[in-house]
Amino acid sequence: MEKKENFIFLLKELLSFSSGYKHLYLWAFIFLALTNYFSAKIPDTVKKAIDASKDTSTSDKIIWFAGMIVFCALLQFLFRVIARILVYRACREQEHELRDLLMKKICSFSVRTLSKKSIGDYVTNMAEDTTQVRIFVGFGFIQFANIIMVYIFCLPFMIEISPRLTMYAIIPYPLLLLFIAVINHKLYYLNLDMKAKLAELTDFISQSVYGIYVIKSFHAMDAFSSKFNDESDELFTKQWRATLYNLILLPGLIFISSFGEWIIIYLGVPMINSGEITQGDFIAYHGYISILIFSSVAVGFGMSTFNRGFTSWLRLREVYNEEIEPSKEKKTLENPDLLRIEKLEYSYDLDDVSAFSLKIDKLDLNLNQSIGIFGPIGSGKTTFIKLLSGIYKADNGSYHFDNKVLGVDDYVNLRDLISYVPQNVFLFSNSIEENISFFEKDVKDKVLEAIQFADLFSDIEKFENGLETIVGERGIRLSLGQKQRLTLARAHFRPKSILIIDDCFSALDTVTEETILQSLIKSDMYKTLLLSSHRISTLKHCEQILVFDKGQITHIGDHESLLKNCDYYQEIWKIQQMFEEVAS
Repeated sequence: MEKKENFIFLLKELLSFSSGYKHLYLWAFIFLALTNYFSAKIPDTVKKAIDASKDTSTSDKIIWFAGMIVFCALLQFLFRVIARILVYRACREQEHELRDLLMKKICSFSVRTLSKKSIGDYVTNMAEDTTQVRIFVGFGFIQFANIIMVYIFCLPFMIEISPRLTMYAIIPYPLLLLFIAVINHKLYYLNLDMKAKLAELTDFISQSVYGIYVIKSFHAMDAFSSKFNDESDELFTKQWRATLYNLILLPGLIFISSFGEWIIIYLGVPMINSGEITQGDFIAYHGYISILIFSSVAVGFGMSTFNRGFTSWLRLREVYNEEIEPSKEKKTLENPDLLRIEKLEYSYDLDDVSAFSLKIDKLDLNLNQSIGIFGPIGSGKTTFIKLLSGIYKADNGSYHFDNKVLGVDDYVNLRDLISYVPQNVFLFSNSIEENISFFEKDVKDKVLEAIQFADLFSDIEKFENGLETIVGERGIRLSLGQKQRLTLARAHFRPKSILIIDDCFSALDTVTEETILQSLIKSDMYKTLLLSSHRISTLKHCEQILVFDKGQITHIGDHESLLKNCDYYQEIWKIQQMFEEVAS
């Protein structure tokens, strides 16, 4: 019972999602009713024509009946086309709305929520699931409304001809429903498995394409091809099983429905001979049964569509029901002077006590200066930056900008205050200008200013198409140093009070790095510059440096004081100085 109630609830939820298009569906229902009315009138007209043909003086009437049949057929055609246009217009708009809502949801998820699913899942949601829901809603509505109208209009004519024959003729239909239910049950779980496997395969392909150079450099093509074949074969096996059930479905429906035809012949012929029904009644009755069989078979065949659409709705519903980042009231935080962080805690796995965690009991920062972040790999530098810039949500803690308190989930105000240049560069497969401006119009001068600031102008001048150069998938046509400077230009294009740079100078030579650093320090666009780097030469200009280790801040000071008080800092400085002397 619980499973049935859940199914009904989910179906109602999907139907309520379609309520915005009810006017289109209502008109489609009306035109389908007209379609089936005129469809039912054709066998009745045929009956009257055959019965009237016995009278040789009614030749003109026969022509009139023939004209009526053509007239009914034309109206049936016209109204069915109109009904389909209305339905498919509604479900196409709904598909568009599903995709739009899905994109808005994905953009509103936190990093932790996004990581619950793979890229393949989201691609399948966007490309496959929305399409299957559209087909289910459109085709499902037509079949459901059609079968109701067929029975409403055909059964009265059939009962009028012979109630007894009608009672026997519908005996196969409960068997038909049982057969549909059994096949439907099998297809339901198969479709769920297929979509999950398709998402896995999509994710595997996207990762393989992105990492193709790694695959080739390690001569792992055969291994990856073998892995792909295994995954693809597993998907093929599931798809073939579903195909077999679909192949059985239509012939099975026709076979069961044919018993109705057999009953009509078995009982109808003696009824003609006894005069209980006329030949016209028999032919009309056969026409009605043909309409019922066709509609019932179409409904059964549509169950495959129903399964794919309903399982797709379940997958989309999972995404739609995920928690999004809370929308907070926007606060005025222009150019704050002080930042106090209190009881900040974050763990990558709340259920695993051994997982990395970051803890800061209390930290006071003067925001009228440049601040460096230093520490070994895995010490918590990037985690701290992502928390501060609103990429990650802390498990506990608060941020105090001057006298205004922001909670750890106040992403809106944190991001409005901070520009963030990440360690891992991501570029869209668009032009250089679009990667900086994010598709804003008429901002070329501003883009050029940002490029000059990032010391990238001379590189772009060498490109044939300049700012219109397409960078390729994730910036594949650019060097790592060019990518890093492009992300810096992106941040400078929309400057905020605080600029955070997370080790984005690693691929730059020391001359270019020094040029950019001096531009940053001299710029009056940023009140606070926060730099994270493994190079002490990058951080030595900072007025304050935070040293991280094992998720905690162990030392705070400027370059000179840390050389005296922090053994780790002093050791790394000596090693880096030695390498620089050797390199020179």
